[in-house]
Amino acid sequence: EGEADYVGLYYTVRAGYDVSQALYFWRRMAAEHPASIHLAGSTHPSTAKRFVTLGKTLDEIRMKQENHMPLMPELKEETYAKGEGAGALNE
Repeated sequence: EGEADYVGLYYTVRAGYDVSQALYFWRRMAAEHPASIHLAGSTHPSTAKRFVTLGKTLDEIRMKQENHMPLMPELKEETYAKGEGAGALNE
């Protein structure tokens, strides 16, 4: 799920959408659904982890935009070894 958030944010930016309010959305989600903050045993990251990770991803994307770098997620090698992600990201 964490990787889906990471890659999804890249896809969203590449599609031309404004993601500047993504962190605000997750902050509101935590405030309105406090039980989602800690999801022990779940494959979904907690809201707090999701908030921190998305913030780092937004920083990464902004840095790439400012340096005129391709907006491609930095996926782990094992993702490519499994044959996942690579083809879809280059479309």
